[in-house]
Amino acid sequence: MPSLNTKLATAPNVSANYVLKATTSTTIGNSLIFDNGTNTAIGGTTITDVNMLNVIGNQSTVNVGLILNNTNGTYPRIYAFQNVNNNLNIRDYTASADRLTINSSGNVGIGTSSPNAAAYAGRVLTIGNGTAYENALELNGYNITDDTLSDVAFLNGASSDADKRVCIIRANRSGANNSGALLFYTKNSGTFGERMRISNSGCVNIGNPTGDFGKLDVGGQTNGANQEVCRIGNVVGINNGLLVRKNTSNVYTFDYGADCRVAIGNPSDKSMPLSVQGYYDQWTTGVFALNSTGKSYGSLIYAGTNSADYTLYVANVTGANVYFAVRGDGYLRSNTTYNNTTTNGANVSISSSGFFERSTSSIRYKTNVEDLTVDTTSILSQMRPIWYRSLGQNDRKDWSWYGFIAEELAEVEPRLVHWGYPSEDYITNEETKETILKEGSELRPDGVQYERITVLLVAEIQKMSKQIQELNTKLQDQQQKINSLINR
Repeated sequence: MPSLNTKLATAPNVSANYVLKATTSTTIGNSLIFDNGTNTAIGGTTITDVNMLNVIGNQSTVNVGLILNNTNGTYPRIYAFQNVNNNLNIRDYTASADRLTINSSGNVGIGTSSPNAAAYAGRVLTIGNGTAYENALELNGYNITDDTLSDVAFLNGASSDADKRVCIIRANRSGANNSGALLFYTKNSGTFGERMRISNSGCVNIGNPTGDFGKLDVGGQTNGANQEVCRIGNVVGINNGLLVRKNTSNVYTFDYGADCRVAIGNPSDKSMPLSVQGYYDQWTTGVFALNSTGKSYGSLIYAGTNSADYTLYVANVTGANVYFAVRGDGYLRSNTTYNNTTTNGANVSISSSGFFERSTSSIRYKTNVEDLTVDTTSILSQMRPIWYRSLGQNDRKDWSWYGFIAEELAEVEPRLVHWGYPSEDYITNEETKETILKEGSELRPDGVQYERITVLLVAEIQKMSKQIQELNTKLQDQQQKINSLINR
């Protein structure tokens, strides 16, 4: 029987340093494994690293890699570790899906073979291919005390610090193993500081997050007696900051300064609960801008005592056109309303309590409708027309006027009079600050409903017209009788 050496010497397809294999049942040839005693490779002899197993391929259409095939019937799965189109892939052959890709630029894709789709200049980790739900990055830490669980750190390689981190987003355990908070740090001149915190209850604390006092706490330091909803600035004693609080009755307070004043802009007079100023010189106390599509500016000023002072003043940008104004003594002014004319009759009434009401005559607002049967002649004959001069502060003192006296007319026909309570009968409830009537207040005649007199006049004219018609009929009968006597 020939020896192995004899067979190798006569084998035509055997090359040095290749691991042999049986090419047929009677012949021996080269396998794909190359081993010269120093270097080991599969698929070629080009050795990249002598300390590693080199797997070599030389065709663009062939994936160079390593197949891991589990043929167990319970857990069948085939994975490939391969070099494809200059990308390093871990591929799930069973599912025909790339699970991890590192491309030639150093970008990493998990669940996608095309990382850095947005073409960032640096290195990118891309998770998902845009076709699946709920991609996530999980950082699984461990802590049983209120301290760090996991960090996402941002480094600057140009920094000369030993710690090149410049920003950190940190997850902390907070109060219990199933509760957490999110902390945001930035570095300023080499020193890290916590800048913002989202607590385990969802509160956002910015600047000085030492407590959990409200849904938004910006630089707040103390809790105080009531629940704080929002704090901005150094709010200790409310001396330099803004505080929004809610008490046990769900009443919100908006505090600025020790005596709860609020100033917007930089008004020169900050003595009022709310002072607003803009940037137009003609407004002395404050400007409040109302913006729709264009801009409308109004002056918000404390209550005055004469026509020169306004509590609310809405005008154009120069102040030349006054759209609406409320004087300090309660008078209303609207040039635009006055200039918007119509031939329709007046239909606005003002009650003694100051409410505006629309006067109507539609049947929709009437019930128990009947013909008028009162003695209009008696009513009209008792009405005393007068001539007088007005004591109204806005009426000219040298003019005279025609009219009636409401108190006199109320004695004749109460339905022709406006009734109301005098201003001295109204008082302010100290608890609710609402305006209420004194006990025992009585309605008094306050004005004449002049348009209602027309109803009586029409009824009287109709009655007189009927009487005239009847008299004409009688006269005609009498004239016929007279003519008949003359012609005899």
